[in-house]
Amino acid sequence: ADVYMKDSKILHEIDHCFSKSLQSPILPKNELSREEIAQLEQHRIHQREETLKCQMQQIDQLLRKLVGAVGRVEKKRSREANETRKTIMERIRKSDDLIDMSNDSVVQQFACSILGLEINSDWHDLENPLVQSINDTYQEFQQDRSEVL
Repeated sequence: ADVYMKDSKILHEIDHCFSKSLQSPILPKNELSREEIAQLEQHRIHQREETLKCQMQQIDQLLRKLVGAVGRVEKKRSREANETRKTIMERIRKSDDLIDMSNDSVVQQFACSILGLEINSDWHDLENPLVQSINDTYQEFQQDRSEVL
């Protein structure tokens, strides 16, 4: 009878152990296959390309608005402003550096080029209708962007 009680107790312990493990199973580790890793990497690359494309479109939009700002104040400089836009877009396309693609940086490059200043000049406070037009256009662009987001 003693052996029977011992066996019964062991069987009860085993049953209890099975019940607990079934109630909270340990899931197998989810390891990715080489193919899945390659797919994820392709997906990341694709997303990065899409993001860059969106940023490029946004920058081009901003620059076109700035070209318009120059044209409104000094019509004869519209062509020069458009050439400046093309030059900046080309520079951005060649560089993969996202820091250089901030709106502030783009406006800085455009304004300094149009105003004939060094690239790191502080042009914002200059008393000049062209400066005012560039500033106003940039502010409007920023407001339009924030309403969309």
